[in-house]
Amino acid sequence: MRFLKEARLLAQIAERWTGRGGEVLMLAALYHDAVYCPRSAENEEANACLLRSHASDETDGVITEACAIIVASKWDAIPESKLGRMFFEMDTHQLSDGCAVVERLEDERAIFREYQWAPWTDYRSKREEFLRGWGERFSRNAGAARDSGARGAGWHRFGGGIEIRAVFG
Repeated sequence: MRFLKEARLLAQIAERWTGRGGEVLMLAALYHDAVYCPRSAENEEANACLLRSHASDETDGVITEACAIIVASKWDAIPESKLGRMFFEMDTHQLSDGCAVVERLEDERAIFREYQWAPWTDYRSKREEFLRGWGERFSRNAGAARDSGARGAGWHRFGGGIEIRAVFG
């Protein structure tokens, strides 16, 4: 599933962007998950470092901007740059109200598989904490955070009024 998500992301970039902006977004998409360890909090920095190590000139503006987008892809806040915001929208689509429920469930299943090493109760509580925090930080998902709190632990309301409990319990 992860590969298919990245392929869709690359296709979206190729369709919408050309020139320098397209180069920046393409590099960010190719490298932002190149190094991934679910137990690490430094994946984004490692990915940016990998891109710089592969670049013929790591000080080139395209490389530095792509690295900035990669590091920002921890998604603590919506990026300030136009390209950063575009990448944010594409990379976090599965958390948006515009994401089809089937696609969201596929993504949740893939994430669950990535964390099978964690005890179920820990995974469930941390995932719920993440989703609540996400909804509180980003207004396009604020309704999901409010609804999950109002309906009890484990209930999450997605766009179109669809509620899913199976993800958490």
